[in-house]
Amino acid sequence: KDRVVLNMRMDGYNNSTTFKEDTGKTVTVNGNSIISTVNYKFGGSACYLDGSGDYLVVTSSEMNIAQEDFTVEGWIYPQGINSTSSVRPICHFNAGANGGFHIYRSDAGWLQIDNGLNATTAGNIQIPLSTWSHFAVVRTGSTIKGFVNGVECLSHPVQSYTAATQVQIGRFYNSTTTSDFQGYLDD
Repeated sequence: KDRVVLNMRMDGYNNSTTFKEDTGKTVTVNGNSIISTVNYKFGGSACYLDGSGDYLVVTSSEMNIAQEDFTVEGWIYPQGINSTSSVRPICHFNAGANGGFHIYRSDAGWLQIDNGLNATTAGNIQIPLSTWSHFAVVRTGSTIKGFVNGVECLSHPVQSYTAATQVQIGRFYNSTTTSDFQGYLDD
């Protein structure tokens, strides 16, 4: 199926808390998440998250990536790592206590993915701080691959993914861990 189930360009006025989603889904803003015109990749603005409780949530049955091929991609400009967590979540398909499917930048800067049950797969290309980088995570059939700036950095067989109906942008949360992204996200 060729379809887009979530598309956020992060366009808007400086300091706005209104985030538009092109397919009509509702975006719930948490913390101090804002549109910023200070730093952006495209369109004159981006989402800014300060790393302390700021994140966006989109809930829809179409967010269930447990059984289907998918692509998750965007631009990130990570700014730092605070002392409360060793990972910087890009997005998390939240499935409750066991975690769901998680895409993040590690302390060391690697693009990583985690299915919340079995294992974490680390990439071999770093995403630098204070620089715009494109990331993509793609599932095709029985393989998941990760890309940084168009270069493949990880590949592994599909694992078991728990069905999720919510995506948290800029946050990872389960029953024992919470971590937040610090920086800008665009398109």
